[in-house]
Amino acid sequence: MTNADRARWARQAANVRLPLWVRLAMLAEAAARNGHAPLPMGRLRRIDPNARPDVISRAIGVAIRNGLLDPRSSSRCLVLPGAGAGGCPQLHRDGS
Repeated sequence: MTNADRARWARQAANVRLPLWVRLAMLAEAAARNGHAPLPMGRLRRIDPNARPDVISRAIGVAIRNGLLDPRSSSRCLVLPGAGAGGCPQLHRDGS
């Protein structure tokens, strides 16, 4: 993916007219390396400053159920479907 592609995904992730769960998947596309987008603490709050942690967790769950994020995703690392386990500093739900 080119830097221009990543910038396009990042712009869409900031589009407040889209549902939060879609925007999180777009952020994952913009930030992912090897299918993983490790996020510093508070990064998801910049996507929607009004979203409480429980709202963000629910949005991640909706993105997972809709196939846009892998079930290993969390607020610390958004994982794209089909991503391998390697190259991510975060501990995921499956231990990878």
